[in-house]
Amino acid sequence: MTKRKRTWKGIAVFSLALLVISGCIGQNTLEGEERDKWIRTATPIAENILQSINNNDYQSFSKDFSQEMKEAMPVAGFADLREILMSKIGSYISSTPDEVVDEGDYITVYFTAKFEEGEQVTVRLVFRKDDPTYKVDGLWFDSPKLRE
Repeated sequence: MTKRKRTWKGIAVFSLALLVISGCIGQNTLEGEERDKWIRTATPIAENILQSINNNDYQSFSKDFSQEMKEAMPVAGFADLREILMSKIGSYISSTPDEVVDEGDYITVYFTAKFEEGEQVTVRLVFRKDDPTYKVDGLWFDSPKLRE
């Protein structure tokens, strides 16, 4: 291997390592009272969002969303999301909070939700740390069936 190829290979490996390391910086799993506070805050919000999907109720679904989130998920987006969830995994049954992660300006609360089709779905709610009203600023659903 020429010196030039080794240099580029070294740069690529170093860049990849930096990328992996930087992805971990600023993320901190919360424990104790701080975790409990976010679980107490996020759990009723998550329950409302998930039950509102079951009930086909956009007003209730979006009541805890930030303005940006409401713009990103209008009624038509809600209808599409509901159709995907109902057709692939059925109605929501229950959820359990799993993890709370401090991601710099945001707090992400992860839930494991159970749906009719037996599917375990990871639900992520994202909140801005500096928002005293605790409005949802991000919402994601993930499972193998949903990725199909």
